[in-house]
Amino acid sequence: MWRRFRSLILLLAIWNEASAGPMFRSPCELLPVGQGHPVQALSKSFTALAGCASRGTSALPEEVHVVNLRGQRTDERDGTPPPTVELHLKPIQSLLRHQKALVFVLNSPQPLTWKIQAENLTPGVTRTFHRAENNKAVVIRSVSQAALQASYAILS
Repeated sequence: MWRRFRSLILLLAIWNEASAGPMFRSPCELLPVGQGHPVQALSKSFTALAGCASRGTSALPEEVHVVNLRGQRTDERDGTPPPTVELHLKPIQSLLRHQKALVFVLNSPQPLTWKIQAENLTPGVTRTFHRAENNKAVVIRSVSQAALQASYAILS
């Protein structure tokens, strides 16, 4: 019986040796992640902290808002532009137009650009933006450009 199936067993043994075992070159190459890698990722996370509104200051002529950002820039390379934060100014739904003067304190531990958008703000009402020296503030859009006549001051 061994002689009868000897050639078949030998053929199966050779075929098994040819198809088994590790491949010398993988069809998928692992490349290091870097500038030339075709997949780039950007991580953004936003955390809304609890806020408060005081009715005790409602009689005062201006409303003050403090925007305090936290975090570190992970890609601090020379020549890369600073990150951008958009600040959208819009009155709460119960007010059709906001009549009080607005003061914003924009604080960030890293250099960045604040892009300010305004909607439904009453023309002629003062809006003051205090920002750190290493930050830049730019008005990018308003319902009417006259509606946002902002004066910029530098925090000391």
